[in-house]
Amino acid sequence: MSKKSLFKQPGVEQLIPGADLPVGVKVTGRNMHAVSLLASVSGETLGKRTIVKSYFEADGSLSHVRLVDEDGTVDIKAGDYMMLSDDRETIVIGTAQEYAALKSVLPLVVALGDAFAKAGPATLTGLPILDGMLASFGNIF
Repeated sequence: MSKKSLFKQPGVEQLIPGADLPVGVKVTGRNMHAVSLLASVSGETLGKRTIVKSYFEADGSLSHVRLVDEDGTVDIKAGDYMMLSDDRETIVIGTAQEYAALKSVLPLVVALGDAFAKAGPATLTGLPILDGMLASFGNIF
């Protein structure tokens, strides 16, 4: 069996460098294999039969993708992004702008969480807002 990650495929992007999940894919005709992969993994994890349908315009360009399972139907416009969470269940749909923002902020959130974990829950930062959060919630990461 290959040691290669299931998600190291063309069109699939890691949202946190070095982490297998979460991942995202731009919904395009060329990336339909990756869209199907994310839907398949989510459906398998949830134990739900999942259908992926693609709809094309008369000129051959992708119009949208439809995901169907027993809980409902969702359409994803071509050019939007589909993301699979690290729980392997949750699929999130976002615009290019939302995807770019999430891809920028997720590594920072992880780094901040790692820094707090290394410092320990009782360590104060000297910044009133963070110290207040630490006092109220402990190690929130």
